[in-house]
Amino acid sequence: MAISRVISSGLFAFYALCAVLFALLGLSSSAFAADETGSVVQTAPVRLDGVDLFVVRGLSSLPAEKRAANIAKRIEGIATDHLISPDMLRVESKDEFDSIYAGDRLVVTLVEADAKVEGVKLHTLAYATTAVIGEAITRYRDERHPRALLIKLAWAIGYALGLVLVVYLLLRFRSWSIRFIESRLQQRMAALENASRSIVRAQQVWRVAEALLMFTVGLLMVIVVALGVSEVLSLFPWTRGIGIALHDALVMPLFGAGQAFMSYLPKLVTLLLIVLLFSFLLKMMRTTFEAIEQGRLQLKGFDPEWTWPTYRLMRFGVLAFAVVMAYPFIPGSQSEAFKGMTILLGVLISIGSSSIISNIVAGYSMTYRRAFSIGDRIRVGETLGDVTERRLLVTHVMTPKNEEVVIPNSIILSSEIVNYSTMAKQDGVIVSSTVGIGYDTPWRQVESMLLLAASRTLGKKPGSTSFVRQKSLNSFDVTYEVYVFCDKAQQMPVLLTELNRQILDVFNEYGVQIMTPSYESDPDTVKIVPRDQWYAEPAQPPANPQAGAA
Repeated sequence: MAISRVISSGLFAFYALCAVLFALLGLSSSAFAADETGSVVQTAPVRLDGVDLFVVRGLSSLPAEKRAANIAKRIEGIATDHLISPDMLRVESKDEFDSIYAGDRLVVTLVEADAKVEGVKLHTLAYATTAVIGEAITRYRDERHPRALLIKLAWAIGYALGLVLVVYLLLRFRSWSIRFIESRLQQRMAALENASRSIVRAQQVWRVAEALLMFTVGLLMVIVVALGVSEVLSLFPWTRGIGIALHDALVMPLFGAGQAFMSYLPKLVTLLLIVLLFSFLLKMMRTTFEAIEQGRLQLKGFDPEWTWPTYRLMRFGVLAFAVVMAYPFIPGSQSEAFKGMTILLGVLISIGSSSIISNIVAGYSMTYRRAFSIGDRIRVGETLGDVTERRLLVTHVMTPKNEEVVIPNSIILSSEIVNYSTMAKQDGVIVSSTVGIGYDTPWRQVESMLLLAASRTLGKKPGSTSFVRQKSLNSFDVTYEVYVFCDKAQQMPVLLTELNRQILDVFNEYGVQIMTPSYESDPDTVKIVPRDQWYAEPAQPPANPQAGAA
């Protein structure tokens, strides 16, 4: 079973590489070179058994690829004819070209254009090409000797067995790694799930980790199988071209990535130093502001409410400075694509975030103005309620009707803010009620009754002194206003209700008619509630009679 899994995995990896292999074979072998005049000319390599021998230039009537293929066929034909020895290669020079012959068979004709591509003289190119062709013929015959083929076959079998063993070990390593990681991280993942209140599922984390591990092992298997297949193919002259192409397709990108990493290594070290430096600076800043919040460090004139907003502002500035310093060392930062993307992002932010920026500025402005705090009762425009949360962009207010109102900070900054809690925490905020009493009632009596009602009011600030003001002398009545102090802004509606109740009771108790809201003529009977009807059904009298009088 294990061997079959190894074989199937190896075959799968091999099939996965076939598409890449065929794509490589379909690539054009032509190249471009510049002659001594600087003009670009098309060239193509002459290949024998997948090995490039030399490069020839194309002609107007004969493309470089076709010319190279024809030369390669002639060299191969000579190599298969054992009657022709490599020593029989010779150069015949003419006025404008040199020809290379093997006996009486033409191999290649070189012209001045070919020499210009190489940057040498024509005769030098001809004799060097002759030596290369001789070595190629000798190698072609040696590699096809039965003894050489048996040795390479043995090497191929060894490579195949080693490849199967490596794939088997990788599969075993994958199984062992899964068991090891599961045994070590099972408790930690369960703790993570509990800490995140099941937002992060342990099973999901494990699936991601398992998929990552399987991808890594699978990638290693593909690379190992591809390298092994390329080595096996490179052993035999008929498949050497395919093996070399496959090897280059794998090794050259890795080699290029390695070279790029080594050249980037100094910048990487600098980038890591910048990250470490600013990480340490941010930790020191957080420690300092935590000490300010806990009272271990006190700054004169610095409000404790400014602690974390100031920390966030300073952190943003430090991070912005760190990005500016690290930008030149980020991979690809100097490329035109990266610069273009950065410019596009900046334009989008500048166009679409004007309201966001204004709300952020307004939020910090309100913080340092100390307009209100969390829990304060405020009025913004027509909205009255308690501040439940203050965010960077908006402020959340809960109204007495249990309605949550979200107000943008820019609107709050441009509006008038009434904070009832500020004075309630110090001297107390005033709650008042207004009544209209006729001119036939002595004002001293009215003020005394109002003060009596205020003294009976429950919930007012302890030790506070209530007072009465005569607001206006109207056509038919006098407007009085009684004031009581409240030390809890959230209790103002309750305190006003209690004050109005006591005013009604006291004025009924002393038989004085309240003429609010309007007065037209004296009624036949005084509009008061007799004391014996104060608790008419369904009202229930208090258990303690003294409480009703209070």
